[in-house]
Amino acid sequence: MANNEIPIPNPMAVDAAGMDRAYAAGPGPAARTLLSTLLGNQRPITEQDFGPAELKLLEKAVRKAEKEGRQYIGYGDYGEADPWAEGSGAVVNALTQLPASMAFTLGMAKFKRAPDGTVEITDQYDFGAPKAQADEAIAKRGGILGALAYGMENNGLLGVGNVIGNVVAPQGSGRPVKIRLVPPGLRAMLTGK
Repeated sequence: MANNEIPIPNPMAVDAAGMDRAYAAGPGPAARTLLSTLLGNQRPITEQDFGPAELKLLEKAVRKAEKEGRQYIGYGDYGEADPWAEGSGAVVNALTQLPASMAFTLGMAKFKRAPDGTVEITDQYDFGAPKAQADEAIAKRGGILGALAYGMENNGLLGVGNVIGNVVAPQGSGRPVKIRLVPPGLRAMLTGK
């Protein structure tokens, strides 16, 4: 398995209640977080929701943004390119490639580094359309099935995922993101590990 590939999940190892914490045996973070949200989870997304490789990639994205003088991470900071440029192929990449999966999980998020090196990442797990716009688009297309068909026709599986996301977590109404990345040296000092 290549370094950035996500292991194929064992569906028997993941139950609905533990979906978003099953990174060891489950799907990548994009599918895990979307499914957990679809199932009604509204608790904040924290560092506990990610595995070691996912947190390491998140730290790398923060360092890349800092080198460019930014206090936010964007879709292109997780890997070689912005996954939105892939069109429908982005859905497959979000299920099989860790950088694309992390990009579609957090997208753009603000961060702040404390003097001790700890990074606080804050955001909201939501999609791009305000609720009124999402509702209007669904009504215009005769309901959710029409909106899903429209999404598929215009942007393939990525369009379908975007419709679902805008229904479940429209702009401004998603789960809070509060991720704390502790530098390894400080982590060892605090935990003894």
